[in-house]
Amino acid sequence: MERQKPNLLLRVKNLDQTVKFYSDVVGWYSDWKDVNKRIARLNLSNGEPIAIITEKKDLDCSPYLEKIFSEPLPKGKFYIVTKDIENLYLRLKKINQLKVELIIEEGFGQTLFITDPDGYILSLWEELFLPDNEILELYRNGIQMLEDSIRGLNEKDYDLVRAKGKWSIRQTIFHLIDSDITTLHKIKFALAESGRDYIRNPYDPNLWE
Repeated sequence: MERQKPNLLLRVKNLDQTVKFYSDVVGWYSDWKDVNKRIARLNLSNGEPIAIITEKKDLDCSPYLEKIFSEPLPKGKFYIVTKDIENLYLRLKKINQLKVELIIEEGFGQTLFITDPDGYILSLWEELFLPDNEILELYRNGIQMLEDSIRGLNEKDYDLVRAKGKWSIRQTIFHLIDSDITTLHKIKFALAESGRDYIRNPYDPNLWE
C-alpha cells in the first residue's frame, strides 16, 4: 500500500532530535527515514503525516510531498486539528523547560501551543462544538466584531506588529478575509450537494497574505 504523502514540511537542524521530541512529547511516531537520515516522516495522532528535513538546500523535497504543501516560516506556527487537548496539556505542564500554553476560546475552540527544539510553534487545535443556531449567530456578527475591534485605528496603526516577524494588524485582517472566502466555497458545496465528500484544497496563508 502506497504511503500517504505529507502536505507539511519542517526544516530542522537535527533530524533525530526533532523526531525524538515529537515522539516522546507529543506522541507522534516516525515510520520512515531516508538512508542518509536527511528526511523523515512523522505520523500524527489524526493519521496524517508531516515531513521533517535537515536544513540542507541541495535536497529536492518534491518527491516526498504532495504537490501542494505548506512550509512554515522559521520559528513560525503550524496548526494541527486534534482531540483531547486538555489531558495532553496537563501532562506536558509537568515537563521541565518545555514551553506550552493553552488558550481557550469559549464556544469556539481551544489551542495548545508547544515550542519545539527548532523554535517552531506546534499549534494543536480542538473544536468546542456549539449548537447550530449559536454558530450562525457568531457568523452573522463576525463583520461587526471585526469593525468594532479596529475602530479608531489610523493607517500607521494597521502596520503595527506584536513582535518582529509577526503579522501586522493589516495582514491579519487580510488573512481573515482570505479565510472567509475559502470557507464560503465549503458552505456552497454543503448547501448544493448535501452528503457529498469534500476534499479540502489547502493554501499557504503567508503567500496569500
